[in-house]
Amino acid sequence: ASLSFGTGAESDNETVLSFGSALDRHKEKVSKRWSQLNEIYLRDPFIKDQLLNNESCKTCRRCMQMCDVRSLSLLPSSVALTTMTRIIEGQDDIQEDENAQSSQDDNEELNEDEETGVNGNPLLATNELLRKCGSLPLLAKAMSNTLNAAGKIWIGARSAPTEVCNNCLLYLRARSLLLASLIDGASCLTTENREELCKDTSLIRSLLNFTSMWHCALVNFDSQTPSELEVAWEDIFLSAIRTLTSLTHENEVASNQLLINTMWYDGKVKKGIVVLAEILRGTALHKEKLLEAEEGLNRRTLRKHLHFCYDLVIFCLNTMTNVTDHVNAPEALAEYKMSETLFVVWLTRWLVQHTGSFRDAIANGSFGHSNDSNEKGERALEKEEEEDLVTAGNGFILLACLMKPQRTSTQNVIARRKTILAEMPQEVDPIKFMINTLKAFCNFYHYSVGSLSIAIVT
Repeated sequence: ASLSFGTGAESDNETVLSFGSALDRHKEKVSKRWSQLNEIYLRDPFIKDQLLNNESCKTCRRCMQMCDVRSLSLLPSSVALTTMTRIIEGQDDIQEDENAQSSQDDNEELNEDEETGVNGNPLLATNELLRKCGSLPLLAKAMSNTLNAAGKIWIGARSAPTEVCNNCLLYLRARSLLLASLIDGASCLTTENREELCKDTSLIRSLLNFTSMWHCALVNFDSQTPSELEVAWEDIFLSAIRTLTSLTHENEVASNQLLINTMWYDGKVKKGIVVLAEILRGTALHKEKLLEAEEGLNRRTLRKHLHFCYDLVIFCLNTMTNVTDHVNAPEALAEYKMSETLFVVWLTRWLVQHTGSFRDAIANGSFGHSNDSNEKGERALEKEEEEDLVTAGNGFILLACLMKPQRTSTQNVIARRKTILAEMPQEVDPIKFMINTLKAFCNFYHYSVGSLSIAIVT
């Protein structure tokens, strides 16, 4: 409802009465529309049969009328999110000739945008409008609530997998993907939006808390293809960690929240960056076990799940790299121990393992400093080695950030450098090996995505 709360000349009573009257009218419209939707649903033979049999959703405890996919897609929140996405992404049917004829208008709008500070960039202009209209806190709250609801279903699925409501899960999957897309777009190139989204601490906590729930218990590797529920779960988990990565980029507000001791879903109190380290190590160990038992598993299902693990690892590495810009983050990672081994030691060893098959090429590559194309050891990467290079490259960026000079505790930085370099291959200069690996990663990145890589590599 569009409400006017009056001016100072009106009394408080008149304002309250005006608000109450408008609210009543709004409730009447909602009630009428709901009755119309109920009539539509009851005419559907499928839903009517469920109602007559008194079937109910095991998860949300609602009548199956509310959990049918067709009805869930018509919920006001679903329609609103879809509409908002189409508006922001500019999904319309404008013809090319109309675009050509409007070039003069575009130039005028460009000049107007330059005056507002967005330099004619439609993405920046849209993101600025999103912030000014006050929608960012609502998107953050919606994403937090969606992941909290998915988390409850996930916990229930561990004890009783057969009682998971497919439609509830698929609805939350669609909702989380839409919200993740909106938040990611609103965060792109706009530091103010990233900070605004994180002012309510519930978003960062919900994103990481849900991601930390992941485990492989519900994956059936004997099936020919991943089930619809398995794909839905993996999509929700990746949408959460992807959103977390976007929000932590050059965002001190988010970094501060990940460096505060917080209680997580397992009841333990720890820093968020430590939770990320645990997710990374758990996923890496899980992937190693899958590869060891590869012969007894269905290859298609295994390949799909390994891709999920790979994406999860890359997002964890990137998020930790984003957070290490904060002055206290390197210390938190350096002090964290897994059993009796420092996390930094395990991470370095694990990353070096990924360079095993092309270590000779990394160590002996010229990288443009020699005209001898037949230099010893220099060769092109095999296709199966590309993922290892991307993993090692992203990981070495994190290690380099941990080795950077800090404004405080110089001695701790020197100690971290010695610890990391001691785990590098010793047959070549460890620093040179790191630099060459990063050069190879940047070259591959530029080859893969072209000119877009310049902003990232720089």
